[in-house]
Amino acid sequence: MKSKLLDEKVVESAKEMLKKLQNNAYATKKLNAVWQKAQYNSCSKNMLHFKNSTNCMDKASKI
Repeated sequence: MKSKLLDEKVVESAKEMLKKLQNNAYATKKLNAVWQKAQYNSCSKNMLHFKNSTNCMDKASKI
């Protein structure tokens, strides 16, 4: 009888740990998506800045 009770406690504990791991995996996945988007936006801004800089250089008066 005691072993069955212990088994139920172990199963419940394992279920709780699995739920936490799944939540962590979900959060990690979402965090990675946000990080990738931020990295892409940063790269886009740098490319836009570079493009605008080269356009300004073309328009600069030549001495």
